[in-house]
Amino acid sequence: MPIEVVEAKPLAGVAMSDTFDGAEPVRILIFAFDLEGRLLAWNDHVVRVTGYADPELRDMSFTDLLAGGVESIGEVIASGSDAREIALRAELVRKDGSREPYEFQVGPLRDHDVVTPGITVIGTDISVRSDMLDELTQTLSEKAEVEEHLEELENLFAVAAHELRHPATIFKGYSTLLLDMKGDPDPKVLEEALRSIDSSADRLVHMVEELFESALIERQEMELEYREVFPSSLIDSAMERVVTLGFDLKYAVRPFDGEPSRMTVDPVRLQEVLAILIENAAKYTPEGETVEIWFEQDDGGTVLTVADRGPGVPEKDRERIFERFYQVEDVMHHSKPGIGLGLHIARYIVDAHGGWIKMEPRDGGGTLFSFMVPVKQR
Repeated sequence: MPIEVVEAKPLAGVAMSDTFDGAEPVRILIFAFDLEGRLLAWNDHVVRVTGYADPELRDMSFTDLLAGGVESIGEVIASGSDAREIALRAELVRKDGSREPYEFQVGPLRDHDVVTPGITVIGTDISVRSDMLDELTQTLSEKAEVEEHLEELENLFAVAAHELRHPATIFKGYSTLLLDMKGDPDPKVLEEALRSIDSSADRLVHMVEELFESALIERQEMELEYREVFPSSLIDSAMERVVTLGFDLKYAVRPFDGEPSRMTVDPVRLQEVLAILIENAAKYTPEGETVEIWFEQDDGGTVLTVADRGPGVPEKDRERIFERFYQVEDVMHHSKPGIGLGLHIARYIVDAHGGWIKMEPRDGGGTLFSFMVPVKQR
């Protein structure tokens, strides 16, 4: 509705805030001043924010209500109807003397129904805009997190489908073969079939276990059960696990120089970390090369290392290999088994022990994976 300025008064029908397309209300101040700078009209929000009652606002000057940058408002007033619109920052002066920063749009009153010529000053609380920007930033951040999570899920589905195809093919192929042989199977064929089925089942169970542990990590429900154990025992247990998964590799455990100390750790979780690193080395170590394993101890804790002579990790991937579902090769064309969870799980377990885990290139080619577990304080 047009603003009819005849005498100083509140603007009828102009609310404290405007709402656009169902969004949160945006608090605005609306003033109308005559060409002498005298306040002619205002909206309800001016009363709420300044603390002045309507009768007190009558005949107040713009210099009574605004401070800082008001010279520009004076220039607009002096220019009258020929003034150009400007934007500026100034402070709203409340009745109690306190001030609040606002952004103002200042321009002439041009409506043909206006009896008294003057200017309009429309103010937006900077803190409101700042809050809106913060909310927008948070929304964009949350959107980016959702998109990243969706990308992770897409990678998971792609890799999981690829990995499940192998055991499914084994199960289907050998079950069909055994059915075709009916009641008189060849003992050698039967043994080969059962071994392949057993190995594929282990691979499938291993993948399910990784997915389950990843879910525990996401929900922060993985618990540690501490016991005392020698590092050599962890290495032996990890090697047994790797062998049961069907990995055929040459490995060597370097002897420890001195009398080893027991570690107070969750032995089941830490042997899992070692097994993950050894499996990873086994996947990429060329035939005939040896995977080396050793540990070192000092007053601060125990460092365990797995070293291979594989192709190494490209520099661009070194910062990301511990991320969930991350794989160096394209998810649809990766040549090694796995769904990209092992190193992520390993890092979480080591972090939960208060230690660190890292990867670095090995002199002469290959990769060194090391992790440290500190001495647990009693």
